[in-house]
Amino acid sequence: MIISVIVPVYNAANYLEQCIYSILNQTYQQFELIVVNDGSTDGSLEKLHELLPIQNNIKIISQNNQGVSGARNTGIQHATGDYITFIDCDDYISSIFLKTLIETTHNGEFDWVLSGTSYIQENNETRRLALNEDIWEQQELRSKYHYIDYMTSIHGKLYKKEIIDKYNLRFDISMSFAEDRDFNIEFIKHIYKAHNIPFIGYKYCTDIPSSLSKKNYHYKFKNDCIYWNKVLSLNLISSPFKIFVANRLYNAIVDNISTMINWLELNEVLHIINLDYTKENKRLISSYKSDIVAPKWQKIIVANSPSLYCILLSIKNHFK
Repeated sequence: MIISVIVPVYNAANYLEQCIYSILNQTYQQFELIVVNDGSTDGSLEKLHELLPIQNNIKIISQNNQGVSGARNTGIQHATGDYITFIDCDDYISSIFLKTLIETTHNGEFDWVLSGTSYIQENNETRRLALNEDIWEQQELRSKYHYIDYMTSIHGKLYKKEIIDKYNLRFDISMSFAEDRDFNIEFIKHIYKAHNIPFIGYKYCTDIPSSLSKKNYHYKFKNDCIYWNKVLSLNLISSPFKIFVANRLYNAIVDNISTMINWLELNEVLHIINLDYTKENKRLISSYKSDIVAPKWQKIIVANSPSLYCILLSIKNHFK
């Protein structure tokens, strides 16, 4: 079986060599490499031509800048393999990454293979995300709902292309935050069987975080709310699943509020909450507030009480 390896590239000339060589040196060679140069201006395209041999299984596609979602979508459009995996241009993979993942599809039995991730900073591993061996179907998320936490990233995963094509699945180009977890939730709606494997072969290189703009604060809060609503749309009606989602939504909201009050004016924070904290979000939190693990005073914030402004002011003063 053929694996389509899709690598979006934007101004990554300094990182490309490690990424590209880790793909070319795979022990499993039945793959096509699709590199999408997304309007780079730093010599990335020239570097790609320097690194990549001229072979039938290697494609370099250049386009005007469309963002990482647009670049991945272009890769999907040109992919011809049985499965697809996505690798960021500043990351790299172990030499047995493709071999291990394709073997655990059991000759195409599984629609989705999920493996772990190693987080690298300055050439040192800082964290490992490992999965337990398991086989599951979509409806089993009623009892295995914690697997949702493994689906927020596209890294270390193998996607059956037949499903992507049949349902015309693409990354949402309007999203510049968490577009991968959005894609995964759409993909999971159509799978029959998935395979978690206790293998870590994807090396995710973390960047030094920079301060977010006001637009991004607003955007992140909004998309966290939208995402957890989409998770609920999987229609897994068990109470434990809804309690799980309520807790995750609650934590996302509190984390966003905690960050925003340190960087934005309180009236701006209040505006963002009132704009994007939907009735569905409030209803879910309210329905399961006794099951949310958090101090009572925090729950008042998420409930968006009439005195929210005063509460935010108190919190900001408390943490000065």
